[in-house]
Amino acid sequence: LWVLYDRVLKVDPADPDWEGRDRFILSKGHGPAAFYAVLADRGFFPEDDLRSFLVYDGRLGGHPDRTLVPGVEASTGSLGHGLPMAVGVALALRAKGLLGARVRMCARN
Repeated sequence: LWVLYDRVLKVDPADPDWEGRDRFILSKGHGPAAFYAVLADRGFFPEDDLRSFLVYDGRLGGHPDRTLVPGVEASTGSLGHGLPMAVGVALALRAKGLLGARVRMCARN
C-alpha cells in the first residue's frame, strides 16, 4: 500500500476529490488498519487520528467509510464488493472522458 501511494498512484492529499486522481478500492474492507496508516502518512488526515481506530464514535472504523475518511474512495466490507465497484468507477471515469485516471483494487487476504 505504501509503495502504491508513494510511487504509483496520482493522488493529492490536499485535494482528495480531485477529478484526475487515481482511485484505490480496498476490497477487503474489514482490514483497513494498514490503509489508514498509509493515508495518514501521506497527509490525508493527521496521524493522531489513528488513535481513533475502532473507538466508539471514531471515524476510523472496522470498515472504511468514504463519507468520513479523506482518501477513501469506496465504503467497502465483505470480500467481493471491490471488483464490481472498481469496474463501475473505471467505466464512469471513461464516460466522463477522464482517461488519465486509473483504478487499482486490492482484494488480498
